[in-house]
Amino acid sequence: MHTLLIQLSKELHTEVLAVMQYDVTGAWGYAEILEGKVVGSYFNEEDDKIEELLESKLKKKNIFQSLYMFKEIINERGTDTLKQMMESRI
Repeated sequence: MHTLLIQLSKELHTEVLAVMQYDVTGAWGYAEILEGKVVGSYFNEEDDKIEELLESKLKKKNIFQSLYMFKEIINERGTDTLKQMMESRI
């Protein structure tokens, strides 16, 4: 995953903020990538204030879009969306 994000950041000359959350262990972190180089990262196994830290990080970058977990999108919209994708390939 990181390799793909680094490549996208480099090729698009942009910044990427990748958030990783591990439900089983309760660990989470993020990596900041700017034009293909990791410029910052954070990882924690104990801090439970991930939402507050990420909100402040996004606000500093003037990003006011809500974050969604992949499983939230799939749970809410995934079944219909996946069906449509599969049907369009047949």
